[in-house]
Amino acid sequence: MLGFVVDAGLMALLQAACQWHPVQARCISFPAALSVTWLVNRRWVFAMPPQTDVSVEYARYAVVQVAGAVFNMTVFTALVYAVPPLMQAPVVALAIAAVGSLVLNYGLLSRWVYPLPRHIDSAESPHEPEAYSGVANLEVMAVAERYNSFLTTTVMAAAPQSPRQVIDFGAGTGTFAAPMAAMGWPVVAVEPDEALRRQLGDMRLSVRESLDGVADGSVDYLYTLNVLEHIVDDEAVLAHFSRVVCGGGTVLIYVPAFMILFGPMDRLVGHLRRYRLRQLRDLVRQAGLVVDRVEYVDSLGFLASLLLRFAGARSGVLNTGAVRFYDRWCFPLSRVLDRFTNKMFGKNLLIVAHRPSVGG
Repeated sequence: MLGFVVDAGLMALLQAACQWHPVQARCISFPAALSVTWLVNRRWVFAMPPQTDVSVEYARYAVVQVAGAVFNMTVFTALVYAVPPLMQAPVVALAIAAVGSLVLNYGLLSRWVYPLPRHIDSAESPHEPEAYSGVANLEVMAVAERYNSFLTTTVMAAAPQSPRQVIDFGAGTGTFAAPMAAMGWPVVAVEPDEALRRQLGDMRLSVRESLDGVADGSVDYLYTLNVLEHIVDDEAVLAHFSRVVCGGGTVLIYVPAFMILFGPMDRLVGHLRRYRLRQLRDLVRQAGLVVDRVEYVDSLGFLASLLLRFAGARSGVLNTGAVRFYDRWCFPLSRVLDRFTNKMFGKNLLIVAHRPSVGG
């Protein structure tokens, strides 16, 4: 966007002030835009120290930008001619081509022009295998206020009236269990990690290690957010959900979507899989639950995760600033777009189901 503004603005200025031909003006405006975006990427986006040979860096940057432009035009042209409906809606083809070239550009820049250093931290260290390596990312996600507010609102909206017992399965650091308990919800936090259980206990939450010992049909509402993907036998866990929830009781499940997005971040936090809509819906039905609602969530997050998958830091550690920026400026727009894309794609998958009443 910055490059376009500089390019278009300087071209218009040269035309107006010097009466230059547009092509002649672009011979100045395009290199100027290239130089400005190079400086911005060098100093702020990648925050890399100055390289010894700046001329080589700049030449590589120019090659990447040209490659991205060629890729963009090639994909756009191919889509317009290969998919007839896109001839009438070229902006869709333009959007697809732009996203593709963005991923390509960022990947080439981060690996060839500004190579990212490989971070070795405790998550990759063989000396501490027992530590849950996803805690750091859980803490980073705490700054995503709009995202967490959406999840809290979604969980509360799906709850039955006046529930007698609510289970937060995989409560983690208490991001959702704590505020709900503070509002008077009878929340029981189920968390297998010992350190996290102690943290939850310090927050004066009712805590359990597992669903073992929870009486059959004693739970009115069970929700689990970004947990099922960590569990080897997800079918068995879903069967447990069905066992402990009462007739007419509700189960809400929120998980990462699409294996194409599976990358360093997933490996860091211990994800075993990402789900597709039909796959999770069938698993929930096999557990004896009736599906009421199923949809993808965070369409723009899908594109951001795709970029992260192919061009992000190899450590998988989330960047606090990037998370805060996306949460503030992109997530609200993503929720608007979800109205049109929630059956096609998204970063996450939401499913709400209930256990049928006896004889119902």
